Amino acid sequence: MKTTSRLLLLLLLLPQMALAEFHVEPYLGYAFESSSQQTSTTKYEWSSSYIEFGGRAGYEMLGLSLGVDYNLTPGGRDFEQDAPATTTQDKSEWKGHNFGLFVGYELPIMLRVYATYYLSSKLKVDSDKDGDATNDVGDEYSGNGFNLGVGFTGLPFVSINLEYRHNSYDELKDVASGVTTKYPNLGVQERKNNAVLLSVSLPLHL
Repeated sequence: MKTTSRLLLLLLLLPQMALAEFHVEPYLGYAFESSSQQTSTTKYEWSSSYIEFGGRAGYEMLGLSLGVDYNLTPGGRDFEQDAPATTTQDKSEWKGHNFGLFVGYELPIMLRVYATYYLSSKLKVDSDKDGDATNDVGDEYSGNGFNLGVGFTGLPFVSINLEYRHNSYDELKDVASGVTTKYPNLGVQERKNNAVLLSVSLPLHL
């Protein structure tokens, strides 16, 4: 009986599976980002803007797409401390990446919506730019996050996208000492990043 039920279910799904297409979508974006971390006494804030590139890949059927999403900032992600105001502002260059699972849907009005849950987010200090005695080059934050986006698909071949992204980094590996710290720890909370991105992507249906 179970075998018969499974065969019937497979026969019902086969026509839908035949409609599925492979979805490939490379993209290039520019982001404006704010970052903050709260200690027991002080809230530190930074700002940054940067270029990133990445891609989404998966399957699409009847306007619904599912798959994986990966993006990368290989360098040039300059964070400058905004608060608290000090004589020597913290300035450093970072690189990072996000990997996660996405779901999207094509609306019948030349728009699409999509969301990604990042299973893994990394942010690493690439170089120190303020010339102070503190050297945190190589230190790496780890965490997760999510991304929400809407795209305009009325142009040939390309999609113009506006996105909001949030990352929470709850782990810091200090390269000098080899110590990994999990937040919250001794009054220090996780580092939180919020970004608005404008991107151009090339959705391909194969």
